[in-house]
Amino acid sequence: MPTGIPSLVGEIEPAGSTNSDVCTLMHDGQNVLFASTEIANFLSLDPSTLSHGAQVPKIFTETEELNENSLEHQAHEAGWSLRSETVESLTSIVFQKIRNHDLGRTFFEKTSSIMAQGLMIHDREQILWSNSKVAEMLDLPAGLVDPGRNWLDMVRFAVDRGDYGDAGDDHIKSLRQNLTHGGPVAAERQVGSKVIAIAGRYDGGLGVVTYTDVTEAREREKKLIKAETRARYLAEYDGLTGLLNRRRFDEAMLHMLDDWHAGRLSCKKVAVILLDLDRFKAVNDSQGHAAGDALLKELSMRFGDVVNDGDLAARVGGDEFAFAVPCLSDNDAFELAERLQTAATEQIMIDGVQSNVGASIGIALSQFGDDSSDLKIGADLALYKAKREGRGKVVLFDIGIAEEERNRREFERDLRTALEHGELEMHYQVQHELHSNQAVGYEALMRWQHPIRGAVSPEEFIPIAEQTGLISEMGRWALIQSCSDIACLDSTSRVSVNVSPVQFMTSDLVEDIISSLKVSGLDPSRLEIEVTETVMIKETEKTLETMEAIAALGVAISLDDFGSGYSSLSYLTQFPFSKIKIDKTFIASMHNDRRSEDLVRSILALANALDLKVTAEGVETQRQFRALVKECCDEVQGYLLGKPVSYAELKERGTDICSGMGSEKTGSGSLLP
Repeated sequence: MPTGIPSLVGEIEPAGSTNSDVCTLMHDGQNVLFASTEIANFLSLDPSTLSHGAQVPKIFTETEELNENSLEHQAHEAGWSLRSETVESLTSIVFQKIRNHDLGRTFFEKTSSIMAQGLMIHDREQILWSNSKVAEMLDLPAGLVDPGRNWLDMVRFAVDRGDYGDAGDDHIKSLRQNLTHGGPVAAERQVGSKVIAIAGRYDGGLGVVTYTDVTEAREREKKLIKAETRARYLAEYDGLTGLLNRRRFDEAMLHMLDDWHAGRLSCKKVAVILLDLDRFKAVNDSQGHAAGDALLKELSMRFGDVVNDGDLAARVGGDEFAFAVPCLSDNDAFELAERLQTAATEQIMIDGVQSNVGASIGIALSQFGDDSSDLKIGADLALYKAKREGRGKVVLFDIGIAEEERNRREFERDLRTALEHGELEMHYQVQHELHSNQAVGYEALMRWQHPIRGAVSPEEFIPIAEQTGLISEMGRWALIQSCSDIACLDSTSRVSVNVSPVQFMTSDLVEDIISSLKVSGLDPSRLEIEVTETVMIKETEKTLETMEAIAALGVAISLDDFGSGYSSLSYLTQFPFSKIKIDKTFIASMHNDRRSEDLVRSILALANALDLKVTAEGVETQRQFRALVKECCDEVQGYLLGKPVSYAELKERGTDICSGMGSEKTGSGSLLP
């Protein structure tokens, strides 16, 4: 027998042996020389293929890498391990049944090779076992974690690379202590862009450590924390300006008032200041919402520069801001409010375009209420009054304002009742054509006879109607009633109906006009809509679109109170007016003020050049009447011709509407000189 074979032959069981733990096969590369019968069984081979002299099966001669078809793999699957040795031309293969502990080791090796985590076992000196994931996760050369290597080599490599910063020596010391004292360990390491969680347990000088890539989990946690932080921020702060939001402002103001009551603030009063931007909507509409947002950010920074540390500043609405500040006197609060107003009104450039806004401000001081609700209500009432008085004002709340508000609300309730119960009535004032010396139309004027107050002036109830939004419903009723009255009066007279600027912008005026004409049966040519210059100042494009739609119906549009406002001549060419009405103040003073007389003459000349008719309002004397006849005015209206009368009285008088004017009427009944 060739040299070397005895080392294996000694493991060959004697013929007829029943030792089932060890099996042997020997071949010379061509033929089987010897084979234990058990081999054919666990390899599922025909026993005859392993008989003496049989051609050796390929599975025993092929040297391909371990795979499911290889001899080693099939043997392991059957529960056997093998060793092979070739000396000269003879090959001996010894199979040994794998014991339970060997099966466990095989299972452990397979499991650890496919697990997603890195796994290492080491003692005080060296690595006893590790899978490939350790080197992969820690970005280490593979050889550093091979069994038998000193585990410190791996640690020192990471320390030299800077994984532990300046704490490398401390880390090594900590590991040695863990090996000595035992117990669990847990930590996380940043390895390049990865976050690796390290968990292990040490006992009796032996350590079992796992390495888990938690990068994605930590990224998700970061996003969740960021989202939670953002949510908490938005719960307390305005997302656009960074100021407190309404809820957080209310909470902080309560704390400030508690401190004030307890004497923890070195001030005599706490002031609540509400600031509402004027003309902000115009910026949004003309320059876009992005410009509006940029303006709010800029103003918020300016307001932050005005108030002191410890003061509260919040954005509590689209263009409304609130401040709560400790102060020593009313004057302190008022001066702060004026500085805030100045900050708001100073020029702001947004994308190269100048944006001009203003601010209306209401102030309430803690002397008028001990809780935040009282202060906010007081500041809100003061702000409301500031806006009602023409905006751009700073108003300090007092008891009188509260009384005014109670009266206003009572007045509003009465006005709603009047609209519902038919207390409103349309009166009509004649419009006299000078050329024909005849009444050609009437201006419809709303009147309110209150059951207790008596006759209420339109100058009182129209502003309230505009402020509360009732004006749209009242204006709609006025259109229908006026058209119906004049349609029943005669077949030729026209009616002029005033439209409030608020009604013009907030209601569907065109549809209201169409509905009124349909219900009344009045021809569109007999209806005239009167508007003031205020309508043209805001939202010019929408205004023009509405006016053109009205004109397309055949309804005339006149510009009321011409000369009393901005009097932009561009209005006369830009909008489809058919008539202008000279404001009564110029008529009243035309014989006492040369400039008023010249202005009336100029308006008449301008209207003539533009082919517009002119009605002079407020004509009360024969002298005024004759002067207007001389200047070729088209129509006149005023007490000289007749006061506004109810429809019943108008219908009773008929065409003799100008009768009963006493000494101002000529003996012949004619108003002409």
